[in-house]
Amino acid sequence: MLDVPTSLPQTARPWRRSRFPVTARVSVAGGRRRHWNREEARDVGIGLVVAAPLAAMGVTLLVIGLVLRRRRTARLRRITARTTGTVSGYDFLGEGRVHPVVDFVLGSEVFQAKLKYRAVVRISGSFIRGSEVTSDPLAKTLKIRENSRGSRTRIPEIFPMGSALEVHYNPADPRENFAVRDHGSFAAPLLIWMGAGFTVLAVVLGVSLGVSG
Repeated sequence: MLDVPTSLPQTARPWRRSRFPVTARVSVAGGRRRHWNREEARDVGIGLVVAAPLAAMGVTLLVIGLVLRRRRTARLRRITARTTGTVSGYDFLGEGRVHPVVDFVLGSEVFQAKLKYRAVVRISGSFIRGSEVTSDPLAKTLKIRENSRGSRTRIPEIFPMGSALEVHYNPADPRENFAVRDHGSFAAPLLIWMGAGFTVLAVVLGVSLGVSG
């Protein structure tokens, strides 16, 4: 008869639960490995929850700003022709914003362009008499010094009816135009700076909360 061992060898021990905390082995640069315990993994999760939305918002704003800037650049490239028009009216927008309306004739058709301002800076006070434009009337930003109790705008006096202004337009579509110069916009650069700021903030928060670990 064969002898059947009644006990297991000393090397064959039953499995027992480890007394050490659960760790995750993660490869890092240089071939070395680092172990993350549960607390570190939780910090990483918090970092991702905080940083991911900021990064997404930053990238979105950055992309929108770049798209707007690209569209403006493409528009300016299309506007290559110029002519002379005459002031035919004014577009009153309130708060000192007045855009002279300029008519220009191409062939037998009459088109309109506007002299627009990117921003209007108003300096008002009760001791200021009347109203005056303190900046170049053709500048992109118009600066006005006026009485706080109300005073009339000086734009119609600076650009009276019938006065001549240069007009730039798209030869393929004269409706795409502007008078004297393109007024530009704060939207594209503002969105680009905000997007870059949110992205950098997301990276800083991610690093500080352990995402870089």
